[in-house]
Amino acid sequence: MLIELDGLEAYVEERGSGPPLVLVHGLGGSTAIWQMVADPLAERYRVIAYDLRGLGRSRTTGPAGSLGTLTGDLRLLLDRLGLDRVALLGHSLGGAVVLAFTAEHAERVSAVVGVAAPSVSPEEQRAHLAERAATALRDGMEPIAALHVERGLPEAFRDAHPGDVAVYRSIIAGGNPTGYAALCGVIADLDLSGHLGTLRAPVLLLQGELDAIVPAAAARATAAAIDGCRYLELEGCGHVVPFERPPDLVRHALEFFRGEVR
Repeated sequence: MLIELDGLEAYVEERGSGPPLVLVHGLGGSTAIWQMVADPLAERYRVIAYDLRGLGRSRTTGPAGSLGTLTGDLRLLLDRLGLDRVALLGHSLGGAVVLAFTAEHAERVSAVVGVAAPSVSPEEQRAHLAERAATALRDGMEPIAALHVERGLPEAFRDAHPGDVAVYRSIIAGGNPTGYAALCGVIADLDLSGHLGTLRAPVLLLQGELDAIVPAAAARATAAAIDGCRYLELEGCGHVVPFERPPDLVRHALEFFRGEVR
């Protein structure tokens, strides 16, 4: 379904019942990134997934100009759905969104799981993101999809799971170049370092050991900056945890939420 927000018709999917759990995907993704985890999570929670501004089936009059635009969209979505307090699970850019939202609206968050979640963009990554944005606008999403597959998924996974790789590639290739390029700019400006110490909700950071996009060392530094943060590293896993290790993601998220979400 489409829900009207401020300059955005957000595409939203819901399943299950129980305490609300909102899923936020990453750069180039859509609700489809959750296809192997949403149903198991919905056995215990009311799972709500939506497409970020400029991506998937969401419709917008203007792409995201900042991380604040994305956290504002999430706040309006919760308001429209009548949800005062939720659990949040975000992957990649979605992980940064849920951490930033928790810093801004602590009273509305019961617990947070960040998966391959960045908290700051180093200088070398900013240049790379600018190149990616230019490529998307000039050449479309096919070369971007190839890049996401190559950098996001370890070679061993690509060789062993060609069907899953093809599905993941199709999700990225079907994206909107303008929306994608705008979100590259959002990530390039990312810096949550001054906010991590203010987080009061329980936080779990789940990280792939072989992640080439958000390195494990950076994720460990993020976890160290968050008081009481729980950190788990998945051996042999890359960046796209919802596709590479969906059972592990579901298991760890459910175990964490079980003790924190009522």
